[in-house]
Amino acid sequence: MKKLILSIVVAALSVAGQAQQWQRLSAPVMTSWGEQIDPEHVWQEYPRPQLVRSVWMNLNGVWQYFRRDDKVSLTAEYTVSRFNQRILVPFGVESALSGIRHTDLGTTANSTLMYRRTFTLTNAFKDKRVLLHFGAVDWRCVVFVNKTRVGQHDGGSDPFTFDITGYLKAEGEQELQVAVYDPSSGGGQPRGKQTTSPGSIWYTSCSGIWQTVWLEAVNDAYIE
Repeated sequence: MKKLILSIVVAALSVAGQAQQWQRLSAPVMTSWGEQIDPEHVWQEYPRPQLVRSVWMNLNGVWQYFRRDDKVSLTAEYTVSRFNQRILVPFGVESALSGIRHTDLGTTANSTLMYRRTFTLTNAFKDKRVLLHFGAVDWRCVVFVNKTRVGQHDGGSDPFTFDITGYLKAEGEQELQVAVYDPSSGGGQPRGKQTTSPGSIWYTSCSGIWQTVWLEAVNDAYIE
């Protein structure tokens, strides 16, 4: 009996582990870079060509993810188990390289895209102010650190920054959540040729985090 229970537990853990793995999906056209992408080393370049600082941390890579379909709700998620998918940041949820490739664009445009990951700061960040940078998130996003709301940003193409120093725990693992809403062609925001009904000159939407996410340490007084 004990052996049977043990086997069931091991099998359940195995299935759960497989469900949590990021997988590169295939698109109609794949480049050699896409086919060879390493999820552990994606877009690791320093994201700002000027004003380089030595103390920084790249947060690109595999994040936890789920799509909150019940309603558009830009709030933190307290049930961690709901993050039952894995997404490769920074690729839009419609892309194959994200590992999600949402194709039901109308549903995505009426949902909240929920991202989560944890990080631990190195000693180099100690006694510094910590800035959280996003290269771009399409379109509206709300950022939470340790489940406390840090701020909101609207705009699908421009970079933005939050000072998260006051939201961090004194030590140990920190939690970052990003809730994203992109109405695509269903909203009045600037969107170029993105649409939920791509064809002809109209492009597939590119929703969610689609540029580098990174942390930076600065002094109390610093150059912007």
